[in-house]
Amino acid sequence: MSSKAFEILTDTIISLKLKDLQKFDEETSLESLGLDSLGEFELVMALEEKLEFELDQVQVGSCRTFGDLSTLIEKELLSRQK
Repeated sequence: MSSKAFEILTDTIISLKLKDLQKFDEETSLESLGLDSLGEFELVMALEEKLEFELDQVQVGSCRTFGDLSTLIEKELLSRQK
């Protein structure tokens, strides 16, 4: 997993004051954040603002762990570098 993508994800979660991320890694479930649908929406919007591009909502919805979401972010970052 890209440290850049994971850093973006953790920075965003910290900025939203969702959890103490010292205990989180790529295997940690997104469900453990305890977000309702509004919280999930706020997380995605904050990520998109930080990334300066939109994420595919279907792909985001299929992410179950921090690693899944980080991998999605990394793929999007790489596709934009080409």
